[in-house]
Amino acid sequence: MKKIISIILSMAIVSAITINYQVDSYAEVVKKSSKDVKATVVGDADGPDVFSVDVTWGAMNFTYMKIADTEWNSETHMFDKTGTFTYKWVASGNLVTVVNHSNMAVQADLSYESEPEYDYIAGKFSDSSVIKLPSAFGKEKSAKSLKASRMLRLSGHLKADLKEYVDIGKIKVEIN
Repeated sequence: MKKIISIILSMAIVSAITINYQVDSYAEVVKKSSKDVKATVVGDADGPDVFSVDVTWGAMNFTYMKIADTEWNSETHMFDKTGTFTYKWVASGNLVTVVNHSNMAVQADLSYESEPEYDYIAGKFSDSSVIKLPSAFGKEKSAKSLKASRMLRLSGHLKADLKEYVDIGKIKVEIN
C-alpha cells in the first residue's frame, strides 16, 4: 500500500509541477509582451481655444495743413511771414488699440491701404505694424501687458482742395 500511496503522491507532485510550469510559462509570455500606448492633445487640455480681442479706433480724421513760415519780429512783437510755406499732417484720433481677452497669445497685424485715387498718400504705424500680446489666462482684465496701441501717421501731399473729410484709405487689423 505504501507503494500505491507513493505512486499517487509522485503523480500528484508531477502534475503539480506540470501545472506550475505551464503557469510560469504563460506568465513569462505575458511579461515579455508589450504594446505601445499613444496619446495626443487636440486643442488646449484646459479647455477650447477662445479668441476674444477688442479693437478700438480713434476718429482717424486727418487734416493736411498749409502753414506759413514766419519769423519773430522783435521790433513789432509780431510774426512776419516769410512768403514760404510748409505742409503738415495733423491727426485727430489716429490711435488703434488692441486688447487681448483670449486664453491664448495673439498677434495683430495692422496695415494701411490707400484708396486708388489717393495712392500718393502713404500710411505707416508707430513702432511696428505688428502687435504681439500674451494670453490673458489668469491675468487681471486691466493688465497692461494685454493692451497695445499704434498711431497711424500719413505722409505725402494731399493734392485736392477738400472742404470736407473724404475716405483716403483703410486700416485693416488681422488677428492671428
